[in-house]
Amino acid sequence: MAESPAEAAPLRHLPSPGEPPTLLLRPPFYCSPTPAGGLARGEQLRPLLAALRHAGGHGEWHLFDGSWQLILQLPASGQRPEAILQAIVRQLALPVAPLPPPPESIAIRHLMAQLPERLGTSAHQEGWLAALIGGSAEDAQWVARQLSRLTVPVNPPMPAPATCRGGVERLAYPRGDTALLVFLPLPEGAPLAALRVLAQFCEPPFFQRLRVEQQIGLCGELPLSARCRSRWAADGAPVPGTPSRRTPPLL
Repeated sequence: MAESPAEAAPLRHLPSPGEPPTLLLRPPFYCSPTPAGGLARGEQLRPLLAALRHAGGHGEWHLFDGSWQLILQLPASGQRPEAILQAIVRQLALPVAPLPPPPESIAIRHLMAQLPERLGTSAHQEGWLAALIGGSAEDAQWVARQLSRLTVPVNPPMPAPATCRGGVERLAYPRGDTALLVFLPLPEGAPLAALRVLAQFCEPPFFQRLRVEQQIGLCGELPLSARCRSRWAADGAPVPGTPSRRTPPLL
């Protein structure tokens, strides 16, 4: 373990006065564990997160925008649960045996969960992206020293941005239902306002064709937040889902 801040892991610190120190850890973009691997990691961390809660903190391992991430909030009392954090870091370095995820009951949700991974084109990158929100500079130095126990890089250099994967991809769904997810990424440098204008322009004809003319079972306008390159956002993407219509007529 590193003994000085200069030897500690590179940790980004985002001061937030009055907020208890909260550590955010997530894999590099498009390098998240599979659903089965993420569930297994959660089971592995469960007793340690319970110990953190018992010490006055809070911990959660969950999916966010299609990527698994770990949130560790240290006790507001200022106590530093060193043994617990070290045990969590050691667990993150261990392999896990994947657990079968429960089947998704709604086809469109299955597609939404797959979208971030399907868009990526970069090779897998080992490491963790880490940031501390709140807390003092001393808290950040202490957390950075604990993270030096990780066996993979912390905040590794990001590869050059790659374009989003395009085209039409068909995924098998075990329940036999049919759903269609249309994703329209913004061109490089285009503002979010441009996408919102595009969504407002496309919404009426989408609704007319899918809900009125074809009378599919479900049709909605779903806000979507995820990442393409390092950041992307879509707002107002039309999402049809129906058990009785094939994809080509919907397109």
